[in-house]
Amino acid sequence: MRIDRGTMKNYPCRHHNSPGNGAYRQYGSITGEMHQQRGTVLLIVLVALTLLFSLVAAGLERAMLQTHMVDNQLQHQLALAAAESAATSASIWLSHQTQRPLAAAGNTQGLWTSTTLAALAPGQPWWQNVDAAWWQANAHTLTGAPEAAQPPRYVIEERLVQLLEPPTPTTTPVTVVVYRITAHGNGTTPRSEAQVQRYYTKTYE
Repeated sequence: MRIDRGTMKNYPCRHHNSPGNGAYRQYGSITGEMHQQRGTVLLIVLVALTLLFSLVAAGLERAMLQTHMVDNQLQHQLALAAAESAATSASIWLSHQTQRPLAAAGNTQGLWTSTTLAALAPGQPWWQNVDAAWWQANAHTLTGAPEAAQPPRYVIEERLVQLLEPPTPTTTPVTVVVYRITAHGNGTTPRSEAQVQRYYTKTYE
């Protein structure tokens, strides 16, 4: 029996495809791009939130400012209304006087001579140089304004007194007095103040 002995040949082995260095590099590149995109998106979101918060804060500030302005206007209107009511009350009181009332400091109706009040602030309007304590101590106080921080008050000054000579000896002489009414009012807070002035002419026989 003859056995042929052939020569053995080496054949290259074939392996299954496996990721090499190039594949790993490609995977790492994709991962890096994803992280970069996420960082960019996060930055955009943070910028958008910052702008949004800035707009909201600006809107709140404007709303608070408008509310403050409206409140100040309301307080001024309340103080002005209180001062007007005090001035009207002083005019009504003068209209009811049949004889000339005595003007003096400490008068229960707040009736003063102009020289006495002018001495409070020489060369300046006296009503701009007195405080709330002075009004409380020297002016006539009204009642019936519970919502006001201070009740409305007024002061009456004799600005001019003129004696008119009678046309005939049998005619009664007439005295004409010009009064200045200065009224002070408050809103619901002590800092909200308003003052009004009126002139009132009264004739006494």
